[in-house]
Amino acid sequence: MKPVDQTRFGIPHGNCMAARIASVLEVPLDQIHAPPAIEPYNVDWFEDYCVSLNSLGISLVHLHIGKNQWNVPDGLHCILGGVSPREHEGQIMYHSVVGRSRRDGNTCYFDIVHDPHPSRDGLKTIESVDFVVRL
Repeated sequence: MKPVDQTRFGIPHGNCMAARIASVLEVPLDQIHAPPAIEPYNVDWFEDYCVSLNSLGISLVHLHIGKNQWNVPDGLHCILGGVSPREHEGQIMYHSVVGRSRRDGNTCYFDIVHDPHPSRDGLKTIESVDFVVRL
């Protein structure tokens, strides 16, 4: 994993998602498509973004945090999504960072290893885990 920082911030044009994928793939930020402007409550944005990544020969596998009983190998880089410690005009913002899996017996944990935002504040909560996969 090679940390890449985001260059645009806030709703709807922030590029933390592109920065985290660039970090995991160890490529420059400009090689990763930024998602289209994310409108709040647009449930199709993630699917649309995955389709746009297909041209790079990659996609994302998305897991929603729940009972935490996955068989994920130890030390696997991933993308963690959740509530940002920052707000935009009084609204909760979602953010994403680079994580790494850590196993303890049958339980899998995810630690933040890079926050692409210059504040490096991480996440208030982790709500999802994405894995970058080659097609």
